[in-house]
Amino acid sequence: DARDAVSKAMYSRLFGWIVQRVNDGLTSGTTSLAGTISILDIFGFEIFKDNSFEQLMINYTNEQIQNNFNHFIFEKEQEEYRLEGIDWTSIPFPDNSAVLDLIEGQRNGLLKFLDDECVFPSGNDASFANKLYRSLKGNPNFVASAVHQSRHQFVIGHYAGQVCYSAAGFCEKNRDALFPEAVELMKQASPFVAGPFFFLG
Repeated sequence: DARDAVSKAMYSRLFGWIVQRVNDGLTSGTTSLAGTISILDIFGFEIFKDNSFEQLMINYTNEQIQNNFNHFIFEKEQEEYRLEGIDWTSIPFPDNSAVLDLIEGQRNGLLKFLDDECVFPSGNDASFANKLYRSLKGNPNFVASAVHQSRHQFVIGHYAGQVCYSAAGFCEKNRDALFPEAVELMKQASPFVAGPFFFLG
């Protein structure tokens, strides 16, 4: 687990370091937006035959993008029309806040249950899935039939459609606790390896 956590941290921090270097190179002391690159991938929603942790993270990101889009394009624009007294017809739009809460909720969110499961050395995918079945039963955006449960699967009703996920591998893919000793060891490595650890702390 420690090796995998260091690998994940190195990848994440090196990616952040590269993005920062590119951004620094583009701005080169100016405050002009002419030197920026912006990327928005709103079409990244994934539904495969077999969906796991990676697809959940991609779909969760797209839920957040959709929520921001709804908020800024629909809510804010309509509020501005109201404030300016513009005659218009209200446009209904889907609210995916409940799906985001299902995934990221601090008390009963799927990711909270996953993090809690990964704290224990004996934590495993089956136990994680069983916690979901008990805790999220009755949530309209969460489905786990007897067949799903026998296969350690669950279904989330995303804004783009229902996706069946397999809990297999969730704990292993989420275990990323970075031990202080590992960080100190990496900081003593070559500047190329240690640089990202100092850069993002």
